[in-house]
Amino acid sequence: MKIYLYFLLFVMSFAGIAQENIDSEENTQNVFFANKAIYTYTSNKFTVRYIDGKIEVTDTQGTPLLFKEMVPGRLLLDDKNMNFPKINYDAFQDHFLLFSKNAIKSSPDHLPFYQLSDNSIRIVNILEKNKPRTFIHINPSKFSNIPQTRFMEIFTTDPGKAFVLVSYKKIHDKTHRNVEYMVESWDKKYKFKLNKKFYILNPEGFYVETKLGKSSILKLIHDKNHNKDLKHFIKQNHLNLNKPNDVQKLMEYYYLELSNKNSK
Repeated sequence: MKIYLYFLLFVMSFAGIAQENIDSEENTQNVFFANKAIYTYTSNKFTVRYIDGKIEVTDTQGTPLLFKEMVPGRLLLDDKNMNFPKINYDAFQDHFLLFSKNAIKSSPDHLPFYQLSDNSIRIVNILEKNKPRTFIHINPSKFSNIPQTRFMEIFTTDPGKAFVLVSYKKIHDKTHRNVEYMVESWDKKYKFKLNKKFYILNPEGFYVETKLGKSSILKLIHDKNHNKDLKHFIKQNHLNLNKPNDVQKLMEYYYLELSNKNSK
């Protein structure tokens, strides 16, 4: 219930209702240790720079960050709520980052970012192109197999009902080029490839990696007694189970309505 109330504060803040928060520029260093400001990438294949408000990577297409530009965000940490105007998720190294002009830069390779303390984060609510998106920190023990990332996107306003998760992991890989681009002037030998993995909460209480789609989801639920009800709900509500938002609706129906009928 406490987490749910905090989440409502997140939504209210983005709707323009004033909330007490910590200003990112004046007080960030009071919240995060100074050494967290020295953020860089150790690789002999690429170098990351922050130039004129944009991430630039040598010899590589794309960036290690999930969002093309820094976006506004609101965080729920262990003991405080905070608003920040520029936040992003490093999908290559699995950290949330804050931009700050006051961040320590001792060399050109050090980026003006504070790395958030991973274990302190509970919820990150961001706005990307005026679309709200929510990420939560998940304990690996809740998965049938240890996931690649600690942070997952959810598709509900209540983290306690997060039945569907998506992880985002960027891999630095070689670019697959057509023959006509095989010239010496080609300077993008690599690319950041985004891998998405979907997880569904199974009846045993563990998140299981799965493909989306009607057959995959119904197979994972594996409830013969309610299979007919589930199919009827899908058809009646015109759900597309290749979309995580629609899968979330189906799972809410299953766990909050069908399962409750069994318990009565």
